[in-house]
Amino acid sequence: LRSADTLNRKDVFLVTKVDRISLGYQNTMNSIDSSLTNLGTDYIDLLLIHWPFCEQACDKEPGSWQDTWRAMEDLHRKGIVRNIGVSNFDVEQLTELLNITSVHPAAVQNHFDLFHQATEHVRQYVQGEWLSGEPCA
Repeated sequence: LRSADTLNRKDVFLVTKVDRISLGYQNTMNSIDSSLTNLGTDYIDLLLIHWPFCEQACDKEPGSWQDTWRAMEDLHRKGIVRNIGVSNFDVEQLTELLNITSVHPAAVQNHFDLFHQATEHVRQYVQGEWLSGEPCA
């Protein structure tokens, strides 16, 4: 391993996620501003929407994943985020995303293991749509 003082940013592929409590356009922009500051960088290589909905984890009414995607597209256009993608989306959500996006998703990350076999149809859909599927355990 290299020490931090000899590591160049260009040698690191930095991935982070928009948490479910940060869904929505402005929430996403604020979240990424914080992430950039906390990570000490001026760009992110891959930004993912962690979950398409919030459920019980939210104590406020979150925005939509669609608004988060719009924010991510804007960050991509500005060069702040180099690639954008999603995590834990089902086939219906992926289909909607492909219909509304102006920036094709660079990655789809879903949880696959012995106990989560229902997501196999997501993997098949992703492969059929020429997306990069990233398994996550």
